[in-house]
Amino acid sequence: MDRQHRLHDHPSAPARWVPGQRRGGNCGITRTCARSPLSTRNVVERGFNQLKQWRALASRYDKLAITYRGGVVLAAITIWLRQ
Repeated sequence: MDRQHRLHDHPSAPARWVPGQRRGGNCGITRTCARSPLSTRNVVERGFNQLKQWRALASRYDKLAITYRGGVVLAAITIWLRQ
């Protein structure tokens, strides 16, 4: 018998608890901010983290800004084509 069934069958488990249901959290309080700005920020941060995986971009080997920008564009295109 797996863990969820053992917890559900235990006499001290709350009657309203269902296996797989999340407990805790926001205590029934609704969110005041929309999810879209937070999810957009997450997408942007993950994009920057993918760009930072390129060693030349993370350490800025290039002297000229135009060369560095070319590396950023090349990395972004490569990441975009892989998706």
